[in-house]
Amino acid sequence: MRGKGMAALPSPLGRSQSALPHHHQQHPSHDTHTSRPPVMFGMKEVPVRIYEGEFTPTPRRTRSLGEEGEIVHDRDRDRYPFCLIWTPIPLLTYFVPIIGHAGICASDGACHDFAGPYHIGIDAMAFGRPTKYLQLKPQDALLDWDEAVHGSDCKFGKEMHNLACNNCHHHIAKALNDMKYRGSSNWTQFHIFAWFLVYGKYTSVEGAVKTWLPFLVIVTIIILFTFVFGPTNTHHVHTNVSPFF
Repeated sequence: MRGKGMAALPSPLGRSQSALPHHHQQHPSHDTHTSRPPVMFGMKEVPVRIYEGEFTPTPRRTRSLGEEGEIVHDRDRDRYPFCLIWTPIPLLTYFVPIIGHAGICASDGACHDFAGPYHIGIDAMAFGRPTKYLQLKPQDALLDWDEAVHGSDCKFGKEMHNLACNNCHHHIAKALNDMKYRGSSNWTQFHIFAWFLVYGKYTSVEGAVKTWLPFLVIVTIIILFTFVFGPTNTHHVHTNVSPFF
């Protein structure tokens, strides 16, 4: 990460440092690739394209997001177009509530997440429904959003998952780098973690409760246990049975 401390954290919603002028946008030409039969990613069958050489998404295309171009969230179906989404990991998040599982949503709102070794989930997020989301700006992606997400899927779908060194946050960072989000190819897993911590929003009150309730229950139990069986009470019992008093 550049800079020092949280003050240097670039906002995912800030203005792009460079933009692709409208008259320079072009429709994608035919990709140079070979095809292979579709494979299963999560719950959906999606085509896999094997690109010759380095994967390069085509220039960004204008998409129809709604009647007036607005981005619409469908919370009932967990569809969050052009968003990063986050959900708790059982047990781990219970003790450290800022750590969880994340995915990136395509233009149709379907989540793509690096769910485990050699496995990419599509529209079926690992560990359950998202509780937090972070809306990004598709116009800040200089190259095609969906192709960048697909390219990251293809790469991580062939890799071993590692909780610390190769995880869902790396998968998201790869997609953002491929699409050159905000003109940059230097996004890392630390940016993704910090964005959720600083800018993430809860999908609902239920999402906030699901995130924090287990942690609060554990803390409450520890406090009660300490109060009942703490050093003060133990010392008091030992004093009463001491043969020297």
